[in-house]
Amino acid sequence: MDFKSLYDDHASILEQVKYLRTLVSQGIPNNADAISDALHTVTADIRLHLSIEDANIYPALLKNSDPTVRELASKYQMDMGQLLVVYQSFANKYASAELIKNDSEGFRSDANMVFQALFERIKAENQNLYPTAMKAIGYTS
Repeated sequence: MDFKSLYDDHASILEQVKYLRTLVSQGIPNNADAISDALHTVTADIRLHLSIEDANIYPALLKNSDPTVRELASKYQMDMGQLLVVYQSFANKYASAELIKNDSEGFRSDANMVFQALFERIKAENQNLYPTAMKAIGYTS
């Protein structure tokens, strides 16, 4: 597993969210097209990142001999599934510039909630899940 790439994905996703927040702060109606484009990009990157985790991280940790590692992996996988449902609902609700523009304040509110949850998740993975995974599989950079 390439943990450097996973950490880099996190940094990239957070930068994309920062860019989205900048666009939102500059005015949703005037930036709806750019917001929509940026939202599609970050959504695609999140999906790709999650597919890598689902294919590599969780299976390895769920097979680990240490029950604490298996429990941690199971918890993170379940929590991510719940966050993904919320995120996907958000992305679908605001799937176009027109939908974003037509509900600017709803978008702002929903985006703040979803991106805060995503930030917390990334922080937890960086500080807990990935270090545990690296130790459990004997990863050395």
